[in-house]
Amino acid sequence: MKAIKFVDEFPHSYVLDVAPDLPERTERAISFSPVHPLAIRSSVFHNIRFYPEKSDSWIAQFEASGRSGFEDTVLSVPIPDQTCVVSCGTGYWVNVEAKTAKILDLSLPITSAGASRKHALILVSTWRDIVAYRSAEPAWSLPRIADDRLHISRIENDTATATGFVNGDHAELKIDLVNGKLLQFQ
Repeated sequence: MKAIKFVDEFPHSYVLDVAPDLPERTERAISFSPVHPLAIRSSVFHNIRFYPEKSDSWIAQFEASGRSGFEDTVLSVPIPDQTCVVSCGTGYWVNVEAKTAKILDLSLPITSAGASRKHALILVSTWRDIVAYRSAEPAWSLPRIADDRLHISRIENDTATATGFVNGDHAELKIDLVNGKLLQFQ
């Protein structure tokens, strides 16, 4: 199983740790592993223990992926008591205090994820789309900007750079983070 990474861009009111010492399935965990829309199933899980500021610690369990094309990441988000967990290509907007999660339906499967502190955005890519979130609802989206293998490679200042296949060729795309517009592709 590949490791899950933590992207710590925003201030948050919790501490977390990926708990590799827990069994594959644990009765104490709250499971957020739905039937995957692409019929991808795994018997491996990421166990994440959250330590919220105002309540008891708890364990969340997310289906993990060994597939190299999917992102496995936990991102701090602009809302201090929430986080975004991406596991096995599925994104979950987790309320750490309430112990709940909402699936990011517009973004399946997630191939890359990143954060822009300056614009208070979480960016995720699918094979063909990029969607930006400030909360569990999208702030903006760029559907079908690539034909395949879209991946966010850089987030700097007011732009994001992504690579993917467009019209059969490998292309680099620049995206304006302020308004979610495609600036150029080469």
